[in-house]
Amino acid sequence: MSEVGYSWCGLEMGEPKGAAMAETVVKLEGVSRQHGGEMTLDGVEMEVKRGAVYALTGLNGAGKTTLLRVMLGLKRASTGRCEVLGMNARRLRGGAWERVGVVIEEQPLAPGRTVEESLGALRRLYVGWDERLEQELLERLGLRTDTLLRRLSRGEAKKLRVVGALAFRPELVVMEDWLGGMDAASREELKTILEERREETTVIVTTEECGELEGFATEIGYLERGRMRFSEPVGELMERFREVEVTLAGGEELPRVLAGMGVPRRPVRDGLMASWLEVTELGGVIRLVESRFDGVRTRQDMEARFPESERLSARRMSLKEIVAALERHGRSESAGNEKSEAAR
Repeated sequence: MSEVGYSWCGLEMGEPKGAAMAETVVKLEGVSRQHGGEMTLDGVEMEVKRGAVYALTGLNGAGKTTLLRVMLGLKRASTGRCEVLGMNARRLRGGAWERVGVVIEEQPLAPGRTVEESLGALRRLYVGWDERLEQELLERLGLRTDTLLRRLSRGEAKKLRVVGALAFRPELVVMEDWLGGMDAASREELKTILEERREETTVIVTTEECGELEGFATEIGYLERGRMRFSEPVGELMERFREVEVTLAGGEELPRVLAGMGVPRRPVRDGLMASWLEVTELGGVIRLVESRFDGVRTRQDMEARFPESERLSARRMSLKEIVAALERHGRSESAGNEKSEAAR
């Protein structure tokens, strides 16, 4: 095999600086939940350290909402243990909620009240409410206090919930569909607000829009059909994923010609490593996503599977690309399982 065009280096990973000293804020051990005969959560393991911005992702229906509610003690796990700020999640009561801010879609808003009246009710509930911070958040998010709640758009209602969740300076804030309904400017402002508060507030968000997480989230968990596929630092995830391209003998020009003609890539299914996703071929060029990239080992695997290859290359992927590849792989596996069940 020619060395020409071999364009990746080895993977070097280490423990994030200070990680061993960080205090655990949320910890789930073997958390499962069965509802109506269906396993909606299955052996979930998850740990969030103080100061982290943890993003929980996955396809719609993967179990993100259920996991969030188990974490907050709003739903009971069938098995396993869930601790929040050192307390059993089922025992979060009274003063514990002075330490946890929550933004979920189901939070009721009294339609006849104004924004000011709604926040006034919250001021009386929280001993640590900071009115200066409240005013700052209202101004930065562009929310008028004289607006009736029934006139709020979905994005404006989200902003009100954000103000209510942050103004008492919680140690932990949990946000469902954290950017849902917000315009681009408000999304950026909210990210800035949360980043500024990282020293005192740990953040957990759920989302299906992973493009917004790049450069923001420090940890990421991916749920797939109720199982946690991975939960790790974003930097480590991005180091172990690569899009790999293998050019076979005589496969330099033909792929471009065929792609220009609209010829689809052909799936490759034989002799694959478990860590390879979306393996396809077009005109003598193999393309795949390697989820356990290591320069030396990956090269050896490629040489063994494709001995006729002339050129190998590996490209770093964005977080959005990685999650999209996982989602497509998950859908493909689900479709395959359904076909197998139907054939029985």
